[in-house]
Amino acid sequence: MDANTGELVWSKDFQNDYSAETPRWGHAAHPLIYQDRVICVVGGIGSTAVAFNKDTGEQIWRKLSADSQGYCPPSIVNYAGVDQLIIWHPEGLNSLNPITGQLYCSQDLRPKLGLTVGAPRVNQGRMFASGQGGPAALLQLSQDKPGAELVWLGNPQTAMYTLNNTPVFTEDAIYGVDLESSSLIAVDPKDSSRIWMTQEPVLDPEVRANAKRRLRHGTAFLYRLGSSDTLYIMSENGDLVIAELSLDGYREIGRQHVLEPTNTTGGRSVVWGPPAFANKTMYARNDKKLIAVDLSSSSY
Repeated sequence: MDANTGELVWSKDFQNDYSAETPRWGHAAHPLIYQDRVICVVGGIGSTAVAFNKDTGEQIWRKLSADSQGYCPPSIVNYAGVDQLIIWHPEGLNSLNPITGQLYCSQDLRPKLGLTVGAPRVNQGRMFASGQGGPAALLQLSQDKPGAELVWLGNPQTAMYTLNNTPVFTEDAIYGVDLESSSLIAVDPKDSSRIWMTQEPVLDPEVRANAKRRLRHGTAFLYRLGSSDTLYIMSENGDLVIAELSLDGYREIGRQHVLEPTNTTGGRSVVWGPPAFANKTMYARNDKKLIAVDLSSSSY
């Protein structure tokens, strides 16, 4: 749409234009703007990924097929001297040329129930991808040309298996919320071993104290703004937490309740809307309202 007038410039209907079935939880993968293209996870035969001209809507290329398109957004990784488009659908993780759609390489990584959600994370040429029930995989990206080799696959006692949240990958550790244990876990990227784990920034303290069974699908959204070890964490009960994460453990700096949970899972109240950050402000919503939290006074 025209940003000044709201007039419709162009539109695409994935079901009608590409015979794409709507996933159970909707078309959740946000589009990616790359140069003059808008790249979308669409679905249908040969059109899991489609690049449109962002000004006209004209299709530039369409690539990949899978039984379902999943929920993982497209992302760009620059390595081996080129920009690589990363598309993780339920049948594999793929690297493509974002200009032409040429397939560079694929890895057979398939989570249960087709739940590719969190975008793979990259640090110093290492890529981590994680999904429900596996895989939790570390790949080493090739330096001379687009490609990757599998370094390790986690097992039920190692790594972490994320669902709604995207991990944070630092130089020394991978931090993410494991859906089976509802814990924030620090993982050693060298061998997938767990360094430490805690439910403190994930679940409501009363829920943890009164739990009579294992609590699954705990969710917290992690944001590392800059290169420090300090993270903003939005818990599923609507708390904004500032914490320092390191190999030594989890250290909470501050916490404020900013949003009421308006939905439920497993008998507990949750808010599963990931926040966004811009201009020293955090924007977050539940099912009833959108809020803005001023972060300008924070030194983090």
